[in-house]
Amino acid sequence: FVYLLFVFFKEDFLSSKGFLSGSSTGFFGDLTIEAVKAYQRSLGLPETGMVYDFTRRAIKAETCN
Repeated sequence: FVYLLFVFFKEDFLSSKGFLSGSSTGFFGDLTIEAVKAYQRSLGLPETGMVYDFTRRAIKAETCN
């Protein structure tokens, strides 16, 4: 359940920033991975497509201020 909420939150975040189109599915599939890569690219981060610490910190900085 926690993982599903995590994916929904990330998808909603990526969608609000214009990196992911469509509605959140809760499935961390190819579209979400490509959206994460695009977000990482926009910040000059390594393009892994995964939400590791460096990406999590960037998202936190944008959402928790």
